[in-house]
Amino acid sequence: MKRPGHGWAFALAAGLLLGADCSSTEEVRERFNQDDRFDVPVGGELLPSNEVILSSTTGSIEVGLATLEPGGGPPGTLHTLEVWVGVDYAGEVDAASVVIDSGERGERILELVADSADERLYWIELQSVGDEGETRTDVFNIQLWSTEEPVVLDETDEG
Repeated sequence: MKRPGHGWAFALAAGLLLGADCSSTEEVRERFNQDDRFDVPVGGELLPSNEVILSSTTGSIEVGLATLEPGGGPPGTLHTLEVWVGVDYAGEVDAASVVIDSGERGERILELVADSADERLYWIELQSVGDEGETRTDVFNIQLWSTEEPVVLDETDEG
């Protein structure tokens, strides 16, 4: 059975073995929004959806909206996180991620999936984790990203 993406790995390796171009490109991502975050209670009963308005890096302009359904619940709860980029900014935002701070359980960063039919929508399905009877409040930090044109780095340059 062929695994998705397996052919790309082979093509990349073959190109490197055949002495492909020695230059490389480096993608540069810049934050498009400020630290937009919301609290997600873990433990207890299911809560209504939670949302946060996403603001530009200065905080002066609304650039999107993030919603979490449900907004909290007991360990094992499945949540859907949707990030909607404003119409005026959809062409500038290339990616979305969430940083989840679970206190003593640690922090993790997850990339959201871009919707195939709507360039404004990014989403991910998450499951809360915890021991029976555990209660805590996780913090979700929603990050929008804008990708600059790749910079070509020529490894033969010395300066």
